[in-house]
Amino acid sequence: MRKVRFDPFLRLLESGDERAAPFLAQIGGLYAIEQEHRPADAATRATVRSRESLAWLLPMDLALKRAAADPAILPHGSLSKAVHYALCQRIDFAPANYFSRYHQS
Repeated sequence: MRKVRFDPFLRLLESGDERAAPFLAQIGGLYAIEQEHRPADAATRATVRSRESLAWLLPMDLALKRAAADPAILPHGSLSKAVHYALCQRIDFAPANYFSRYHQS
């Protein structure tokens, strides 16, 4: 699975665009799950991902899709670019697709 990186949203926040903060929080939540369970064996990590990650992934996917469709976000602006970058990095969040793809890595 490809991970969504913080960089595009972090640069926005550092430049004063507070609209990036919710996306950073959501990405950070996913990274926190990974970090917390890094010492565990692969089977345990897979179980934890199944149980905990969807609570972050589904709202993040919805927020990204809403932002991509928001006419108030300029199409060539930095936030739009960051949102579209994240959408290109995401996977299909349908539970069957998410679990089968995520656990192959």
